Amino acid sequence: DAVLAQLQAQGAYVVPKKDYDKIASFVFKANAEGYGVAGPVAGMSGRWIAEQAGVKMPDDADVLLFELDQKNIGEALSSEKLSPLLSIYKVNTRQEAIETVQKLLNYQGAGHNAAIQIGAQDDPFVKEYADAIGASRILVNQPDSIGGVGDIYTDAMRPSLTLGTGSWGKNSLSHNLSTYDLLNIKTVARRRNRPQWVRLPKEVYYESNALTYLQDLPGVQRAFIVADPGMVQFGFVDRVLGQLELRQDQVQTSIYGSVKPDPTLSQAIDIARQMAEFKPDTVILLGGGSALDAGKIARFMYEYSSRHEGILEDTAALKELFMELQQKFMDIRKRIVKFYHARLTQMVAIPTTSGTGSEVTPFAVITDDDTHVKYPLADYELTPEVAIVDPEFVMTVPKRTVALSGLDALSHAFESYVSVMASEFTRPWALQAIKLIFENLTASYQYDPKNPTKEGQYSRTKMHYASTLAGMSFANSFLGINHSLAHKTGGEFGLPHGLAISIAMQHVIRFNAVTGNVKRTPYPR
Repeated sequence: DAVLAQLQAQGAYVVPKKDYDKIASFVFKANAEGYGVAGPVAGMSGRWIAEQAGVKMPDDADVLLFELDQKNIGEALSSEKLSPLLSIYKVNTRQEAIETVQKLLNYQGAGHNAAIQIGAQDDPFVKEYADAIGASRILVNQPDSIGGVGDIYTDAMRPSLTLGTGSWGKNSLSHNLSTYDLLNIKTVARRRNRPQWVRLPKEVYYESNALTYLQDLPGVQRAFIVADPGMVQFGFVDRVLGQLELRQDQVQTSIYGSVKPDPTLSQAIDIARQMAEFKPDTVILLGGGSALDAGKIARFMYEYSSRHEGILEDTAALKELFMELQQKFMDIRKRIVKFYHARLTQMVAIPTTSGTGSEVTPFAVITDDDTHVKYPLADYELTPEVAIVDPEFVMTVPKRTVALSGLDALSHAFESYVSVMASEFTRPWALQAIKLIFENLTASYQYDPKNPTKEGQYSRTKMHYASTLAGMSFANSFLGINHSLAHKTGGEFGLPHGLAISIAMQHVIRFNAVTGNVKRTPYPR
């Protein structure tokens, strides 16, 4: 009411409803978009329009106002007017106002302009309004009709009478067209490689009984442990708890101890929900690749939920997020959807098999519940802050697991060594891993934990280190088609990952061994 009174005080005339049809029939003609202004009307004065339509208006007024119902957006008087005619909609809430503005834009003006008049320009509602409205220009405390032209009330927009409406309005531009858009810009681009890097956990602890570092790990008051059932059954979780109990201050703990082989997205969501209930400051991942991968993804979702309240209860939204986060680029820096930086927890990874190298990599693999397809996620936020590579955890690993995980580690080393992204920094790790695997995998496989020997324990120790070294290499140079094939065939046929790797490995080596200039890669190195 106050706004309407002020408009009238400034020279506006509220047209009686009985005269609406007279003006509408004179001003508008029906067209494919609803209604458009008749040719002679555009740019004419309000008084001239009223006289031509047979409507009387006061001598001191020159703008015509029409109070309309938002339920009837699409009627003639709700259309673009190109003259001193304004339609007014009265609503009860800000949310209803947003919906009304968006309906008007959807009818005639998608992507164009939307204005807001508000007391304080830094009112948080301005951002809420701008985020919700499908317009390329949001004008704050300035007239829409000339504010969008630019350089009159603000220098945020270039001065122009041609305003791009972006994809909302089926335009290729979303800004004000200017001379800059009409220039041909010639670029001389000299070849310069972008700086590369090596990224690893900030700390990697190794040697037997490296687990004791948990006594000294800073910032642990609430620890959440992710493990598979074997870790619980054979007392490995108890060993972790024992180290935490030796700390000076008591540590509260919560355990998720039922990670399945080839974990699914739904299980990662369950773990994340348990984390949200417990609110840990430290996440400890204990087990083979499945436990480490499930824990990495669950920890990410828990951290993500702190910025998106309620998302952990929305399985469909989480699955949509997961689909967006899938790695689709060879270079992590090319990612469009960003992983949030962890701010609630630190992550400690303790591998109990010698294969995945997940304790030092930015990768995690999760299986889609519905399609059974395995998807790799890749981001440095999935790299643990601390890796504890303690050989004591692999002395009782079954022979089959030793074989398949060892061949997985060998594939990591092979693929990262021949990767187009390999460098002088990654190849030494790959070569040393290959050497250790060739020298120790057979002896590690033949080792009998019931009849331990020094030589067998030595081989298992070296295989454990080889797995981490291979992980360090491929974490920074990435993998090839051996893993591409294995992820897809393993998910489709339910094969253990190391077995799928082994099946494909010889064929991939033959494929890659073709000599001559017969293969190309776009990577500049």
